[in-house]
Amino acid sequence: MALKERLIINGPRHVDFNLHLGGSKSIANRLGALQVLFGKRIHLQNPGNSRDVEIMQAHFPLNELEEINAELAGTAYRFLLAAAIGNAWKGKVTGFSRMQERPIKPLVDALNHLGAGISYLGKPGYPPVQLKGDRIQGGRVEIDSGVSSQFISALMLLGPFLKKGLHIVLLGKPVSTSYIELTQKVLQDFGADIKFSENEIHIQPGISFKPDYEVESDWSSLAYWFSILACAEEGKLKVSNFYSNSKQADAALISLASALGIRYDFQEKGRLFLSKSGPIQMPSEIDGINFPDLIMALAPLASLNPYPVKFTGLDNLNLKESNRIEALATELPKIGAEVESGGNWLKVFPSGRFLDRPQIQTYDDHRMAMGFAPLSMKIPSIEIQDPWVVKKSYPDFWKDLALAGFQLDFTS
Repeated sequence: MALKERLIINGPRHVDFNLHLGGSKSIANRLGALQVLFGKRIHLQNPGNSRDVEIMQAHFPLNELEEINAELAGTAYRFLLAAAIGNAWKGKVTGFSRMQERPIKPLVDALNHLGAGISYLGKPGYPPVQLKGDRIQGGRVEIDSGVSSQFISALMLLGPFLKKGLHIVLLGKPVSTSYIELTQKVLQDFGADIKFSENEIHIQPGISFKPDYEVESDWSSLAYWFSILACAEEGKLKVSNFYSNSKQADAALISLASALGIRYDFQEKGRLFLSKSGPIQMPSEIDGINFPDLIMALAPLASLNPYPVKFTGLDNLNLKESNRIEALATELPKIGAEVESGGNWLKVFPSGRFLDRPQIQTYDDHRMAMGFAPLSMKIPSIEIQDPWVVKKSYPDFWKDLALAGFQLDFTS
């Protein structure tokens, strides 16, 4: 078996950088599902170059394919499954081995209740699945909302294309409602009539095609540059196509800027200026229920905080590309941080003394690699195992770090 590549990183003390980030993966994936449902290409401006978006785009037009393979992309799997049902497509929907460990049952149950006729090809409740090509009409459906907001978003994207529309009843406390609101915003941009109130979503039949869509830049990727500024002794960063009214879940970064010692200034035409303004002073508790991906940037930073930080609301963090609570609890002690964890929480204690040359495993998870990289500004020679996992969401991450002054040494 070929050895995976390793990366040794040494970060600078100061950063002054003009950064270009690609479009939001979350938005681009929703648009990818819509173009499958429309059967017409939507030309994306600033789509980004993440592997997840490439996978969505590779499945258009769907009627020319015999199989859907979402690889490691959970969002693509769930959105393409719903889009395939909307197209009465017949075939197998699968993914790589980790994808086959991620639950799909709430979405399959909801679609089957509507008449989809989906069957499991392996372990019940998990990919892969087989579609019979049945066409559904819509109506009322209930879904467990406590596992993943992507199941709900998948149904929402399908709703306007159904003859009867869709009335979705959310059972339990929804996780990541900000992503549901993002889906609502994207659908409304295409003229869909959709109302989201408390635990019910009403979607009327009908939606208008638009051939072009400008994708705002990705807040999830920007999170790691917030981490870089937080670790820097001095720093400035200029980015474009970011807006204060963004519906992206990770735009919640702005509410945490001062706690990370960062000053921000939104200007016209989407220009955003960030600068180092002080030390890290994160609150003692952060609820990540609406922005679970941000925890991967914030938890390593908590090792620099003057007091412990408890991250709560991590109900689905163990169902991502890796079991992220377990992965963080394993890797953070390698830099000298003490960690406590439970089923949906993680508590990080500040590092009294950083350990030399920590070797960080990434668990095939892009956010593990990006989350620990900024600490190389405080800890010499951090080693990242399998660094190219970043291709999933931010393929240019290492290139951008090198341009910003980080010393990178790739080795096998």
